[in-house]
Amino acid sequence: MDIDRGMPDLDALYRDVVLDHFRSPRGRRALAEPTACNEGQNLVCGDHVKVGLKVVDGRVADVEVQGRGCAISTASGSMMADLLPGRTLDEAKRLLEAFKGVMRGEAPPDGVDLGDLDALEGVRKFPVRVKCALLAWATLEDLLKALPPPAAQPAPSQAPPSAAASTTAPPGEAGPLTEAAVLEALRPVVDPEIGLSVVDLGLIYGADVDAAKRHVTVRMTLTTPACPYGPMLFEQVRQAAKRIPGVAEAVVVLVWEPPWDPKTMTSDVAKDAMGIW
Repeated sequence: MDIDRGMPDLDALYRDVVLDHFRSPRGRRALAEPTACNEGQNLVCGDHVKVGLKVVDGRVADVEVQGRGCAISTASGSMMADLLPGRTLDEAKRLLEAFKGVMRGEAPPDGVDLGDLDALEGVRKFPVRVKCALLAWATLEDLLKALPPPAAQPAPSQAPPSAAASTTAPPGEAGPLTEAAVLEALRPVVDPEIGLSVVDLGLIYGADVDAAKRHVTVRMTLTTPACPYGPMLFEQVRQAAKRIPGVAEAVVVLVWEPPWDPKTMTSDVAKDAMGIW
């Protein structure tokens, strides 16, 4: 079937630069010794991506973006492979956040050059395709979070702390394990599509705490059953709960009742950010 290029919406979605990245994607060369890799998948349409980084002295030296998917997800990953080399990790994070903002209809911050990503601005007119455009970037976001921090160097005048001087409490002496403590620990987990904490979004319906066994069960929902980031968010929530001092085990249970409603379940902070008062 021929595509009518006179249709403005299709022109916005399939600009020449997007099609060029789709037909000749960058970053396809496999990295021999990547610093870190991560894989992501859009469960709605089956798009799959693998992102690898080679990091040297805090800068992205090389990028690998492999996978299969539609023109939008392939082009977005190709643009990433063009933009990241030579950037510091902080610059890569700022670029990632700027592009997520553009997909929410926000203007990029001053000083952030999106390069060919500007060609994907029209994608936000098609909400179902935003997930395609963000797939490689959400995969990169998790990869950057998993990178080990630079090794801390003690000040010359300070000796390394001895075991006797350690202030780390053993698991049995951890602070009180309460639902409020669990929710606070989950606050840093962010929905990659909306860019807000899962707690502020009201996606955490509660936490059941067994203080004696140091066991936590988190009850969680999603904005939609088709959310492609569900498995990733479940694991992030589980890991965040398990990192609470003294917690021996943490599980996440998916629930759908009551159905999530952004107007009634999100916090005031989230409502302000999404403009849904």
